[in-house]
Order: sequence, then structure tokens, then C-alpha cells
Amino acid sequence: MSRTVMIVDDSLFMRKILRGILAEQGYTVTAEAASGLEAMKNLHANHPDIIFLDIILPDSNGLDLLAEITTVCPDSKVVVCSSIGQPLVIQKNA
Repeated sequence: MSRTVMIVDDSLFMRKILRGILAEQGYTVTAEAASGLEAMKNLHANHPDIIFLDIILPDSNGLDLLAEITTVCPDSKVVVCSSIGQPLVIQKNA
């Protein structure tokens, strides 16, 4: 059985890249979201095994969203990924 994945990133380009890589590895991308609100709607409907979560989203902070995600889907594994290079943000969450 394939593991299910949700990709949360405001960049369509990044979502397409991740979707392709995950599909090649046998994962099933069941949902994509470009915002925190869209992510939470999809989360309630899909309960994915794995979530790829961007930090910078147009309507929310991915790290704040992480707390909500772990409450709604405590068994989902979350991979926080971002191109952000601010050392304080990285250190805070390491």
C-alpha cells in the first residue's frame, strides 16, 4: 500500500517538483495546498501519512501551522522544508 502525502507550498513550481519526485518513489500525493487555510481543509479531508510543509505561506506561518497539524493528525509525519535562510528561524526549530 502506498503512503499518502500532502504538499503545502505556495510555489506551484515546488509542488510540481515534489509531486514528481514522490511519485517516482511510489508515494501517492493525495492533496496539495498553497496556503494554510487550504492545507487545513485538505488535512481534515485526507489525513495523509506524510506532509511536506513550507514555512512561508501567504496567510500563515508554517511553524504555527505545524502545531495545528499535529493536533489534527498526530500520526502524520511532517517534513518542514523551506528556502528560508534566516539563522534564527533555523536555530529555533532545530
